[in-house]
This record gives sequence, C-alpha cells and structure tokens, in this order.
Amino acid sequence: MPKNQYAKKLKQAQAIDRYHVQRITRQMTADFAHVALGRLGWGEKRQKQFSEMLSEVLGEYVELMNADVKDDPKFIYGKSCLDRE
Repeated sequence: MPKNQYAKKLKQAQAIDRYHVQRITRQMTADFAHVALGRLGWGEKRQKQFSEMLSEVLGEYVELMNADVKDDPKFIYGKSCLDRE
C-alpha cells in the first residue's frame, strides 16, 4: 500500500475517532447538566426544555464554528459571539 493511501486511511480513522469522542463528550456533558439541574430542584419538564434549548444552541454554534474556522482558525469571531451571549 502506498504511503499516501495509508495516510489517507489513518486520517479517516482519526476523524471517526474524533467524531465519537465528541459525541460521547456531548452526551456526558448533557448528563452532568441534568444531574446538576435535578439537584437544584428542576423538574422533568424544565429539564426537557433545557435539553432542547441546549441542543439548539449547540447546533447553532457548531454551524458558526464550522463556517468561521475556514477563515478564522483561532475562532475569534465565534468566541466574541459567545461572549456577547
């Protein structure tokens, strides 16, 4: 197998690993948030609303990051948007 084919397969495997780590991290973060909210006395309805809003916000910022990182590798614009929230 030529080196470039090996490098391509390695890069693909790393991308898949990163994807799974990100998904697991996101789920664990949501789980921890729900535990914390439960300890604060939030009921099931409010926790569901929080979960839906968290998913919406994450989706918005993931799109922003993906679009922004092409022209701004340090994500300066996206960070400033987060700071304004």
